[in-house]
Amino acid sequence: MKTMLRVLALLMAVLLCLGMTACGGNPDETSDPATKTTTTAPADESADAPTESETPDTTTEAATTTTTTRYTKNVQGGIGYEENKEPATTTAAPKNPIRVLAIGHSFAVDALRAHLWELLKGAGYDYVVVGYLFTPSCSLNEQWDRMQGKADHEQYCKTDGYTGKWSYHMPPSSSPYNKVQYAIRDEKWDVITIQPDPDYGGGLEIWPSVTNDYAHVGDIVKWINSNKTNPSAKLYYHMTWAFAEDCKLWCFDDRSPYKGDQMKHYQSFVDATKKYILDPYGSKFAGVIPAGTAVQNARSSRLGDTFNEPGGWKIENKQEADGYHLNNKGDYLAALTWYAVITGKSAKTATYKGGFDAEFDILAEAVDNALAKWDGVTESSYK
Repeated sequence: MKTMLRVLALLMAVLLCLGMTACGGNPDETSDPATKTTTTAPADESADAPTESETPDTTTEAATTTTTTRYTKNVQGGIGYEENKEPATTTAAPKNPIRVLAIGHSFAVDALRAHLWELLKGAGYDYVVVGYLFTPSCSLNEQWDRMQGKADHEQYCKTDGYTGKWSYHMPPSSSPYNKVQYAIRDEKWDVITIQPDPDYGGGLEIWPSVTNDYAHVGDIVKWINSNKTNPSAKLYYHMTWAFAEDCKLWCFDDRSPYKGDQMKHYQSFVDATKKYILDPYGSKFAGVIPAGTAVQNARSSRLGDTFNEPGGWKIENKQEADGYHLNNKGDYLAALTWYAVITGKSAKTATYKGGFDAEFDILAEAVDNALAKWDGVTESSYK
């Protein structure tokens, strides 16, 4: 009997211990290992935690939120997640934003893509959107067709305002707009630019046998002003550059009216800007972005004709290129010109130098001289 009582007492003690252990668990924990509910303050969040977007949180207020996160492995082998989060804070509006849109072709890409975001960010803008519409060699007449919806651009690209990361953008499938019609409404642009066709930019004086590429400038200006969402947006004309002397493109070399003469090419762009842009529509533009003059000024320095991609390679065995697109140094020079025009400051004030510290004084002088005299070459003092 005594033995039976001892066994019962021992069983009761074991059961009592198990019950105490069970009561010591966290009642808020779930048995689903893929789902976890936590209460956190943003100020204490780990830097390694996944975030919902690349836009930085500029909010200074701390808040407590409840977040449920499911982690899964995606097909690339990385960690993906789905987050259902009650918004506890809002992103503070930027205090000094700038938004720039170039409507054009690859010369807009040259001037904007590599360096302009960093230059404007260094100027003190806390939110910088740089965008462009691109179709190869897209003439002003073809721009007008796209604005009417008769064709579409190949690309609409812009930066994230906070990070400078480039991405492609498309109108939603339900949108009635093509890319240029969508892009003009996509942001409250502060600066909008147009530019000439690099092939026929010299106008009828140079190419009398082709349709005048400036015939619809008035229509383009009216369309931009009617569709822009920022009434204060400034419209500029981007005057592009003459090709390098070694360029073998058909519209510059011996097959063209220029016969490979770089100064004749440059002067034709200056003359066309005066005749077809400033004389009839000067009051509609905030000014000229004289990237072409800045490049020509810099070519008169000891750097010489070194601002374009090398010439002499063949495209589809039909024609030779390049020599007309800018190389990285040329990209920086063009972007520095945009910087000076947009900020109204001397190019010498730029804090971002794009890796061209050794050449910066030469490039900055070329830009400042171009802004002082946009329609003619000012010889460099750096010989």
